[in-house]
Amino acid sequence: MLRARQPIFLFVFCSLVISPKLSFSAEPGEESASPTTVQKDRNWTIAIPLWVPGYAGTFAIGDVEVEGESSGGSGLGRFLENEFKLRFAFMGAFSYEGDRWRIHGDIFGGKFTDDVIWKRKQTTLVSAELRTIIPRLHLAYRLFGHSWGNSGYQEVGLWAYAGVRIYEVKAEVELITDRMESAKASWADPVVGAWIPVDLSRRWWVEVSGDIGGFNVGSRLSWSLYLAGTYRASDLVSISLAYNFLDTDYHGTVMSKDFKWRARVAGPGMGIRFNF
Repeated sequence: MLRARQPIFLFVFCSLVISPKLSFSAEPGEESASPTTVQKDRNWTIAIPLWVPGYAGTFAIGDVEVEGESSGGSGLGRFLENEFKLRFAFMGAFSYEGDRWRIHGDIFGGKFTDDVIWKRKQTTLVSAELRTIIPRLHLAYRLFGHSWGNSGYQEVGLWAYAGVRIYEVKAEVELITDRMESAKASWADPVVGAWIPVDLSRRWWVEVSGDIGGFNVGSRLSWSLYLAGTYRASDLVSISLAYNFLDTDYHGTVMSKDFKWRARVAGPGMGIRFNF
């Protein structure tokens, strides 16, 4: 697996190489395409994001309850660390947007180990490890759209969505008493939420989305929030800076043992989007 610094260097290199070769410019005498025209021609988006999340929360396997918190916190302080220790499995996203309907999917897989300070009050821990794979898929409907200004590039929209977020969580604990505990749990949360994209200009747009789910179907309760600012380098390529939150409260039974996971995963990220 790659440490976080390696993907950062790769991201910056790709941005510098690709962006200067692409342009929005129209030919002389030809009008530039409006956002609506571009959207009709380019409905698909594939995103390759890099997320550096922090972790804070607890998990319990039977009577063993463990607290954990990332050494750099769950916010921007993680970028001040000398070395990022979160090892990434993979991350990606896609969407297809029509005039009224939009389908979106994303997935995150990560491993929290040395990056997290693990604690247990009753017995000293030797080690603890948490692995997560969390895909999400939802379908959105456009409720509202409004344009302003004279440029033709300023527009705000409101989309409502419903879908599912799936969790696969594996936890392992080794105690100083040579006791080993492990659990692997999978569940699915129904989610409902909203997505608000705002085109500020020809090249810049921002978006916010959030959802709530679980409702005791999977998790007791889960919620997520996503904030991003995007620069359109061309019709094909965009570059984004973002911040993600995911909060989950799950109680279940695994192999006749109670399993609990109450955690918040949050942190900054950046990525390249390809529109076609």
